[in-house]
Amino acid sequence: MPLPRGFTLAELLLAVAVAGVLLALAMPAFAKLIDSTRARGAADRLHTELSLARQEALLRRRQVTLCRTVDHRQCVYSGPWSMGTMSFEDRNRNEQLDADDVLLRVTAAGDYAGLHVVDNGQRRHISFRPDGRSGGTNLTLRLCNRKLEPLRLLIINTGGRVRAMAPTPGTRACEAGAA
Repeated sequence: MPLPRGFTLAELLLAVAVAGVLLALAMPAFAKLIDSTRARGAADRLHTELSLARQEALLRRRQVTLCRTVDHRQCVYSGPWSMGTMSFEDRNRNEQLDADDVLLRVTAAGDYAGLHVVDNGQRRHISFRPDGRSGGTNLTLRLCNRKLEPLRLLIINTGGRVRAMAPTPGTRACEAGAA
């Protein structure tokens, strides 16, 4: 009667070693894929927040401001946008949420999936006028991974248009304490 065939210990160890090497080679690419997917999702959410703020400004025929916030009650004018954001109908145009202003939307820090979202330091907030235009200058928001490498860009022009794009090779890296 023939004995059942199986793997020898040496064959099993060799298979485990080969699988380990293949897994080690695939992990960096897999981590980049995960970061890229997170960045796309967070960029889509932020793009939606900006588009809704613009839409509300057009519908309400009033200025709508989107700003960074920690407590969802007052704007913070420094630090990353990934700390959280809120948009509100800014009736007196002072870029602060006052008692007579209407809070429209809030995005918590967790909604940015652990990404670091910074701008070029030119704006303290993003406001959309009643005609949908964005005051100030063009603004680029960079979504970066934990290594502060840019993964996705959101560009808001003075006309109020928001567009997303992949970073180009010359895109500036994010700084840990950037605005």
